[in-house]
Amino acid sequence: MRGRILILGGLLVAVAVAVAALWSPRELVVNYACEPEGLLAKLKSVAQGRVFWERQSHYLEREIAWYIAAPERQARIEEKVAPDLKRLLSEQRQTMKQLYDQYPDLRPSPTEQVAEQLHAQADAMERAEFHAMLEQMRTETIRRLQDCRPVLTARSKGSK
Repeated sequence: MRGRILILGGLLVAVAVAVAALWSPRELVVNYACEPEGLLAKLKSVAQGRVFWERQSHYLEREIAWYIAAPERQARIEEKVAPDLKRLLSEQRQTMKQLYDQYPDLRPSPTEQVAEQLHAQADAMERAEFHAMLEQMRTETIRRLQDCRPVLTARSKGSK
């Protein structure tokens, strides 16, 4: 009985490994060194061979296209929300004006107003730095992915 359980368990493990090895990933699973990332991806690259690398080439192109199109997507999102944001800011300014008209003591002093303006400028500078850092990361990612293009293409054609 114990032998049957061991055989059945071994068989289940073998089936699980075979399924995992032959089941194609639906995403890019290579790292920036153009090598499969993780044990399962390495197993799949060996078991599937050229088919694995063809699919990875496809996913690589899709990933590159996604990163290249990121600024356009961001611009469309900003364009979509800009009218609402403009309206909300206008409403907020109007509300604050009404509040200050009704309660003049709540109005910020000239010094506080200057401080608010300086904070707004500092926030804008930090936002610009952050966007520059994101853009640098995006272009570096594109470059690294493009560096893998010839490697994946060669492997998908059977070369190493």
